Amino acid sequence: MFHWRVNLTAFCIILLVVIATAACNAAPTAAAGRASLSVPSPTSALPHKTAASLGLTPEPKIRTATAAAKKATATPMHTLSINIEKLDGLKIRFWYVGRPDDRIASLAAEFNRSQAQGVAVQAQSFWGYGELSEAFESAINTGNPPDVLAVYNYQAASWARGDLLVDLSPYQSDAKWGLSASEQEDFYPVFWTQDLLLAERTRYGLPFRRSAWLMFYNQTWARELGFKTPPVSPQEFERQVCAAAKANRSDADAANDGTGGWAISTEPQTFTAWLYAFDGVMLNAQGRYAFQTSQAAAALTFLRKLADNGCAWASQYPHPNASFANRRALAISASTGAIADQAALMGTDEWLVLPFPSVGEQPSLVTYGPSLAVVHTSPERQLAAWIFAKWLVSPENQAEWLRFDEGLPTRKSALPLLSERARQSAQTSAALALLPYARTEPPLASWSLARWATSDALTQLFTASFSADQIPALLKTLDQMAIESSVANP
Repeated sequence: MFHWRVNLTAFCIILLVVIATAACNAAPTAAAGRASLSVPSPTSALPHKTAASLGLTPEPKIRTATAAAKKATATPMHTLSINIEKLDGLKIRFWYVGRPDDRIASLAAEFNRSQAQGVAVQAQSFWGYGELSEAFESAINTGNPPDVLAVYNYQAASWARGDLLVDLSPYQSDAKWGLSASEQEDFYPVFWTQDLLLAERTRYGLPFRRSAWLMFYNQTWARELGFKTPPVSPQEFERQVCAAAKANRSDADAANDGTGGWAISTEPQTFTAWLYAFDGVMLNAQGRYAFQTSQAAAALTFLRKLADNGCAWASQYPHPNASFANRRALAISASTGAIADQAALMGTDEWLVLPFPSVGEQPSLVTYGPSLAVVHTSPERQLAAWIFAKWLVSPENQAEWLRFDEGLPTRKSALPLLSERARQSAQTSAALALLPYARTEPPLASWSLARWATSDALTQLFTASFSADQIPALLKTLDQMAIESSVANP
C-alpha cells in the first residue's frame, strides 16, 4: 500500500509538469467509424447482431484469445495420485466477497450435503477485495490460510508468482478429477484464458463471477430529441449526447444547465472500454502495456472534445444513477451489477443497456470479476479445494446464484438456464447477449497499480486547465507509470 501511494504521488507530480509545459489550444479531432450493431428495443431485448435468442445463435468471429484457449485445453490424463480416503472428514475454508446470507454461502452448505467425498466447506464472506487481500496476507504470515479464494486476476497473479497459489493445470487435466475437453471449451474463451499466467502459461484460477462495464442509455428521451436508433459509433454518440446537453441548456429549468450529455466516468474500466472502442489494445504483442498509440490518442481526444463542447459533464455524485433517471444524463457508464438498482429509480422512461460506441464492427464492453484460486497447503486439501471449485463453477450452480445476482455466467451452457431471468429484464437480456463480445482487463499483477494510473489519467483529461494538445504527453506519462508498476509488481 505504501509503495502505491509513492507511485501515485509521483504520477501526480509528473502530470502537473506535463500540464504546465504543454502548449495550448490544439484543435481536437474525433475519430469516426461505422458500426452495424442492431440494438434492441425494450420489447426486443437482444441485439440482432449478437443473438436472436439466448444460447441459440452461433458465436461471431471476434478478437479473442480463442486459439490460445484451444492450445490450453488439454485432453484429461491421470496425473494426481492422492488417497481418496484422506479426504473424508476434511474441512476446508472458502473466502469470497459478498454478503454472509447470499446464495454463495447457501451453495457451499449444499455442497457439504451433496458430495460423496466427505469434504466440508466453511464459507466466509468479506465486504471488499481489499479487506480479503489483507486478511489473506495476514493468514499466510500466521500459517493459517484459507483453501480457496475468489479473487481478481491481478491479485491471484501476484500471489501465484509468490508460490502461494497452486498451478491448476494438473487438476484440470486429471482423468478422474479434472475437466473434460468439452467442459473446458464450455467456458467463454476470453474468460478461460484470462486465468493463465501470460509467461508461464500456468493456470491459477477457474473463472467464477463476471460483471460487464457498459452504457445505460435513455431511449425515450433520445427519441424525443429526434434520434430513432441508439448510437453505435462515436460520431453518433457525440451527436446524441450533445443534443441532450443543448436541450437541458435551452429549457426553462436553470438547475439542469450544464448537464444532459454523458456523465463523465473516470473508472479504470471506462478508460479500457473507450480504448477498445477505438480499436486499441491494453497490451502489445510482448504482453507489455502500450498506451502511446494512435488509437489511445484518438479515444482521449474524442472524450476531451465532448467535455470542451459541453457534451460531457461531471456529476457531484460518484454513482450518477439518479442523474440518469432524472434526465441529467442521456447516457452513463455503469456495471451490470447496477441494473436492478437503476430499474428501481426509473420512472416511465424506457432505457437500454448498450456497449460503448465503437469505430469498428465489434461492440466494446469490458468484463471483470473474480476467479477461484487454490492455496498451497497439502495435496489432500488442495484436491478438496479443487473439487469444491469445480463444483461451484458448474453451469447449474452458476445459474443458481446468478438468479439472485446481476452478474454474467462464465460458461456458455449456463446461458440457456438464465432464460427466465432474461425475460424479466430487457436490460439483463441485452447484457447477456453481448457476452460473446466480452473483452477483459489485463491479467497482470501490475494491473493492481496501473489501473489507478489510467483512472488518474482520465481525471486529468477532464480538468478545466487541460487541453487536447497535452494528450500525447499524458499518454507518455501513463506508459512510464505502467512500466514502473510492472517493475514493482510484474
